[in-house]
Amino acid sequence: MRSASLYRMSGYSLILAALFWAIAVAMLPVGRANTVAELIQGIGPSSISAGLLGVVGCVLGIVAMIGIYRHFVGSEQEGWALLGAAAGVTGAIVNVAGMTIAAVGQPVLRGMANAAAQAATFEPAHAALWMATGSMLIVGGTLMWLGLIPLGRAMLRDPVWPRVVAWGAVVTGIVEAIGGFLLAGLGALPTLLAILGFAFLAWLGNTITRVPRFAAPAPGPAVRPGAAV
Repeated sequence: MRSASLYRMSGYSLILAALFWAIAVAMLPVGRANTVAELIQGIGPSSISAGLLGVVGCVLGIVAMIGIYRHFVGSEQEGWALLGAAAGVTGAIVNVAGMTIAAVGQPVLRGMANAAAQAATFEPAHAALWMATGSMLIVGGTLMWLGLIPLGRAMLRDPVWPRVVAWGAVVTGIVEAIGGFLLAGLGALPTLLAILGFAFLAWLGNTITRVPRFAAPAPGPAVRPGAAV
């Protein structure tokens, strides 16, 4: 990717993706549902909206990751960039599937339970669907964060990228992937950790929009008209 417009598209896509993900995470209830009944009770417009925002964010994230990979095409770091982009895109696709199933399936099951006036009958279906979609979101999210590690390594070998951003990608990928498991169930801590990660992604997106400036050659010495060259 060498077109300034493509860098801007990728960078702004990542900034918007980070914003949508942060809003989606903030809209979700803090903590876990202890029973299926609590889970069903928590299904509403906010959870559905959060899922849809997450889906849009993943689509934008795919655009950004493909754009980052295209920057490294033909370079010695293409393999690392391909590994990172593949992990990120795969994780985003898994996330889109999980969010879509949750956003559509859970309200449908709740509506069926309300219509039949037998909510308890549908609790096993709710639990199975929630476990399936929850597992998909964990796997997808972990893959997306881990994808930052090889991308960061590729950036470290490319002088175009600021080293603080490249190291930030590596550290963020490790911390978010591991921290998500270590902090699970600890109130608002997982949400705060995720928002910090999204803040870094927004910073990375802003950096992507500026890559053409970093890559521009330094101006040469001025030559007077008629001077020998």
